[in-house]
Amino acid sequence: QIQLIQFGASLFLSIPYYIGFHYKMGATPGKRMFKIVVKDYQTGGSISLGQSVGRYLGTMLSALTFGIGYLMVAFHPKKRALHEVLSNTVSLIAEPKQTSIVDPALRSEF
Repeated sequence: QIQLIQFGASLFLSIPYYIGFHYKMGATPGKRMFKIVVKDYQTGGSISLGQSVGRYLGTMLSALTFGIGYLMVAFHPKKRALHEVLSNTVSLIAEPKQTSIVDPALRSEF
């Protein structure tokens, strides 16, 4: 009975964490630390709520198959895990934002 309560509490915390952060922020805090973002595979844009849910369910499926869904990265031509293929998403290293030292409004034209 305690295991069932622990499992329920785990889902209660993990569902909003993973689905919410991927949908709203494009990455969990851990991914953001390593400058990894999750994008739509086709457009390169932000993922939808449905994709975020699909991604979460895909990670559960990967865990239930003893990690085979994660191992798939080693053999997939585009290095995508099962949860990425199922949800049509991709994890990428974020490109650094371009910042200018000089304010463009202060630049003089030659």
